[in-house]
Amino acid sequence: MLYAACKFVHLLAFAAYTAAVLAGQVLVRSGRREQSGPAPSEAAARLAAALAARLALPALVLSLMSGLLLLHLVPGYLRAGWLHAKLACVLALLVLAHLAMLNARALARAQAAGDAQALAARGRRHTSYGAAELGLVAAVAALATLRPF
Repeated sequence: MLYAACKFVHLLAFAAYTAAVLAGQVLVRSGRREQSGPAPSEAAARLAAALAARLALPALVLSLMSGLLLLHLVPGYLRAGWLHAKLACVLALLVLAHLAMLNARALARAQAAGDAQALAARGRRHTSYGAAELGLVAAVAALATLRPF
């Protein structure tokens, strides 16, 4: 029963993280369309920063903690090669999630300050971080379901 509950929390938290990353990308892109330029609107920048700090990062940490509990419950998984690749992707996701959160906060500050050059650069960087995060999410999902090694 504990294993099933832990796996449910693990998958739910990972889904919440994925949804937050997608929503942040959509917000920044829709904010750019509102502005008719390369920079997102102020509301979109603030909401993307809040999503990254209050939903994406905590969901990723919850997924990591529940995954560690799963490993404690079934230590035989540690012999599987696919799990080592998945853990490497998760570590990269943790780094990218922190960088994306810091960039989203800087994006909101640049928008509030009206710094157009920094705003455009931060917007492009946010898009790049989001694309990298979603690519790693796809890799984690593929490794967890296909178990290729």
